[in-house]
Amino acid sequence: WTRIVIALLFGLVIGSLFAGTPNNLVGALSKNGYIFLHCFIVLMLSAAVTLPSCFRERTTLFKHRSAEFYDSTSSYISLLLTDAPLSILEAILLALVSYFWVGMRGGAGHFFYFM
Repeated sequence: WTRIVIALLFGLVIGSLFAGTPNNLVGALSKNGYIFLHCFIVLMLSAAVTLPSCFRERTTLFKHRSAEFYDSTSSYISLLLTDAPLSILEAILLALVSYFWVGMRGGAGHFFYFM
């Protein structure tokens, strides 16, 4: 739940930063900044959770690999499959909160293209 709350809070912060941008050249530059900041925060949120868990489970992975329980590739794939749905949910919530508030193009097609 913490990750979801953090994503919602970041969505509120980003939305409030870029809210009310005009539809002219200055607004276009601001919306480009919004897109960059959105991508950066999505990447940082997913990396901030995934990397520490990889380092925590590294000793267990080395023990299992030395005992030949399973290959390290299967461990990395399982970590990816367990972390990916929550990371995708974070990105969707962050975009849902901030996308329409910033004044990007309306409509489901444009929103899903943004995603």
